[in-house]
Amino acid sequence: MKEEENISYPYAYGRLNSGLDMLANMLQWECMRKGIEIDDEVVDILQEMVQNLQKKAVVESYEHA
Repeated sequence: MKEEENISYPYAYGRLNSGLDMLANMLQWECMRKGIEIDDEVVDILQEMVQNLQKKAVVESYEHA
């Protein structure tokens, strides 16, 4: 009988949170590496969106605890 694998939600949240944190920087670096010019304001907007998602996730997590 195959055992079901249980997800570690705190670990998964941490991985997603840190991955989102790096997303804007990685996008900016990848564009620079490929010679694609993007306005710094676009990266700032993406970083702000990520931060808003992170804050919302924290607030919602308290509602489900």
